[in-house]
Amino acid sequence: FASKTSAKPAGINLLIAVLALSVIFSFLNIPFIQLYNPQIEVSPSFKESVSILKQEFFSGSGAENVKNILLGSGPFSFVYNYAKYRSPDINQTYFWNARINGASFSYLTYLSEIGLIGALSILLFFVLLLIKGFINFIGAVSDKTILSSFSRGIFVSLLTIFLLSFFVNI
Repeated sequence: FASKTSAKPAGINLLIAVLALSVIFSFLNIPFIQLYNPQIEVSPSFKESVSILKQEFFSGSGAENVKNILLGSGPFSFVYNYAKYRSPDINQTYFWNARINGASFSYLTYLSEIGLIGALSILLFFVLLLIKGFINFIGAVSDKTILSSFSRGIFVSLLTIFLLSFFVNI
């Protein structure tokens, strides 16, 4: 009788070697391997962010104010708005030349860039997604299939992202 042996595929040894090397290099501090150099992230205070938003919304003429409130100033324009409306007292601090990419609160950045219509549509999307997910979550609790477990995991992940977005600038 021939004995049955389980042969490992050739690719599995390569994957194990790559994994072992990545673990080793993650613990070594070799300067030429560090390709990623994270920058310090700076954002204005909540009060300063609201002040910039108010100035952006109400600094122009009547028609321009309505456009800014409803449609915002455009995508990725908070940098421009901050540079235009920031307090002059910032020039006396270490942050005088800092590039601010967003408000202290993600939804203030969205409100500034995409306006009230865009911010409400994002909020409506999240609320509908959470309602549908919650209904499916309640229905899937009794179901023990892999697909229902996967959908519960996705729902909890989306719920976590939604709740963290109120506290962390994403």
